Amino acid sequence: MKILISVGKDLLAFFNYKTRRGRLALVVLTIGLMGLYFVTNQESPNETVAEEQVRSVSVASVSDYSDVASLQLIGSVASLDQANIIAETSGRITRVNTSLGQTVVPGQVIAQLENASQYATLLQAEGAYEAAVAAAAKSDVSVDSAKTGLTSAKNNAISTYRSAYNTLSDIIFNSVDVIYADPNNSIPGVRLDAKNNVNYLNSTRANLQTAMTSWQIGTGQINQNSNIEGEIREAISITTTAIELMDVVINIFNEDPSKYETGRFAGLQSTFTAKRGVLNSTLASLEAQLTSLSQAKDAVATAELGGTNSNISSANAQVKQALGSLRAAEANYAKTIIRTPIAGVVNSLDVKVGDYVSQTAPVATIANNNALEITTFIGESERDRINIGQSVTIEKLYSGTVTHISPAINPATKKIEIKIQTDSIDIANGDTVSIAITSDYNEPDKDLTGPILIPLTAVKFTASDGTVFTIENGKLVSNPVTIGNISGSFIEIISGIDRNTVFVTDARGLSSGQTVNVIEN
Repeated sequence: MKILISVGKDLLAFFNYKTRRGRLALVVLTIGLMGLYFVTNQESPNETVAEEQVRSVSVASVSDYSDVASLQLIGSVASLDQANIIAETSGRITRVNTSLGQTVVPGQVIAQLENASQYATLLQAEGAYEAAVAAAAKSDVSVDSAKTGLTSAKNNAISTYRSAYNTLSDIIFNSVDVIYADPNNSIPGVRLDAKNNVNYLNSTRANLQTAMTSWQIGTGQINQNSNIEGEIREAISITTTAIELMDVVINIFNEDPSKYETGRFAGLQSTFTAKRGVLNSTLASLEAQLTSLSQAKDAVATAELGGTNSNISSANAQVKQALGSLRAAEANYAKTIIRTPIAGVVNSLDVKVGDYVSQTAPVATIANNNALEITTFIGESERDRINIGQSVTIEKLYSGTVTHISPAINPATKKIEIKIQTDSIDIANGDTVSIAITSDYNEPDKDLTGPILIPLTAVKFTASDGTVFTIENGKLVSNPVTIGNISGSFIEIISGIDRNTVFVTDARGLSSGQTVNVIEN
């Protein structure tokens, strides 16, 4: 025991940190202990290398990615034959001639805009053109005499126009109105047993009320500078309408004359018959004045042509100018009558009577719903993966065929337009659908001519191209490859491997010659 205590004292003295020798001894002891620790805990170098080299990897071939490598796109379904009809001019809708879901034929009127002004302009253009043609074809008539004749014709026409108004207003307000309960109302209320003619008699009387008011205003405003022919034509139209109304009433009286021989309608049958004769005479007078005006204008034009025999070319130019004005007036009038250019079904109707539409406003969509086409877009890098005639899958259920591939990239969208046709009855016009396009080289029993696509993770990229790892005898073999375009999570391999090459699907962290363990998928 004394020996152990003595040895301990000697050790403490030897390692006494207060002395220089003791401190040095402590440093040496510490270093020795640390070295002993590292020596005893260090693993064999061969074991470490073995552990680092053995990695588990997955392998695949190009055919294993046939489903994943297909293009997944979104497309919109539209009719192969479809017309989106828009308004070519602004105005208020006065008539809608079709309904939603109705089948229409080319040229059928869909709707009509308010066009009294365009129609008047058209009439003026017609008159101007007719006058120009007559002026270029006739000669040797006194200009002054012709103009005097035209002035006289205009005066006679104005007088007849005013007289006709007085005649019609007397017949309508004093004779026709007897058969209505409230003739000035929007629904005048016919008192006769008109059966199927009730609506006609009420609506016609209401329309006459509006027309007669306009005519009354016209009688005070018409003069030599007015569009007298247009006013006369309007008067003829009103008179014709009144005659047709009288005919309907007379037929009602004739069907059961005994019913109206007494009471408030006694004698009306003979009165209406007599008044109808007056209206016929009035109509004949208006039509005669219209003819006289036209002839008087022709006479003036002929006289002016005859007075300027040296200006035949000028007269012909006036004809062309009048024809141009007529064509312009016809075009403006035609814009107020909206027609369908194709046959089909009215899929949408965006207007109703009374609506005010602006130019280019949508009016209707006409389509052949039995012939559908899907439009989608791809990037430039995906162009080589699609061919015309290639089959596609729509909504994972239906088949389709690529029918058109745009030959160039749209400069605005940087995309290429693709058209796909399908006969599926479960896809409707206006639908948005998913599309899967599988590259030709993935289709069984087909020549493999398309590009090789593998996952991006399978390529270990270098400064210029890259390498793909294969496995031989449990070790990685580096295969230099030439890479092409990237398409989503896949990259095109131009050369270096073929379609039968089995490659490592994830090259990250791997190196050539490394020992690996293949995972069975």
